[in-house]
Amino acid sequence: MWNRREVLVFASFYAAMGYPAPVKGAAFQADTDLLTLVDASQSMHDARRYKPTLQAIGAALNTPAMAQRLTGGGALTARLEIQLWTDETMRPLTPAYTIDGANVAQVLSQVAHACTAEAHAGTPLLGWKGGTNIATCLQGGVALLATPQRAARRKVVNIVTDDQQLLYSPADFNLLSRAKIIAQNNDITVNVISLGSDAAFTFLASYVQTGPSSFTLNSASFTSLHELFERKFAQDMIF
Repeated sequence: MWNRREVLVFASFYAAMGYPAPVKGAAFQADTDLLTLVDASQSMHDARRYKPTLQAIGAALNTPAMAQRLTGGGALTARLEIQLWTDETMRPLTPAYTIDGANVAQVLSQVAHACTAEAHAGTPLLGWKGGTNIATCLQGGVALLATPQRAARRKVVNIVTDDQQLLYSPADFNLLSRAKIIAQNNDITVNVISLGSDAAFTFLASYVQTGPSSFTLNSASFTSLHELFERKFAQDMIF
């Protein structure tokens, strides 16, 4: 479903990120691929959102209910990865784990441990400085899941951000538009967790969310971050 223009537009980005170019017809390697991208920008630290957000993600994943959803009671295979991002930088917090009924409990425990360790780190993986660029985050997540190594029946990019910026440059809007087209052409669902204002929630739902069964959740609608991420991961598995 890729056309020549789309491949040329994104070829340099794949090379810069170190990913091979996407190819058509790759065999499925997992039933579901969940890539969660967590905003690690300065604003997340200033507002003291970074630590509780990571703790809530780890706790929401490390449950018997989530193990059941990911593996279908042992009948399915899933892939799970968490990356941190600021500006144009993305860095893995966890490997891209392949999960089945035999290892799901162990992997989810390891993911929760990685989230807790990063939450309590004196110096985060990406340091204490950095802004938020939702366009490059979306582009990077879509580029990663469009590679042949990430072949799956359902692909989901989850973007977690407190981004408040509502006015973007034309170049950023073009990046958002192109990334959404690539996501749509490769059946990639993009979900968003908005930790910012109601206006930011509306912007993210309009310009970032895309794909089958996609959604944007507003943290203001939940009593706790734990409840928010439990709902998010449950909805990820509905398709």
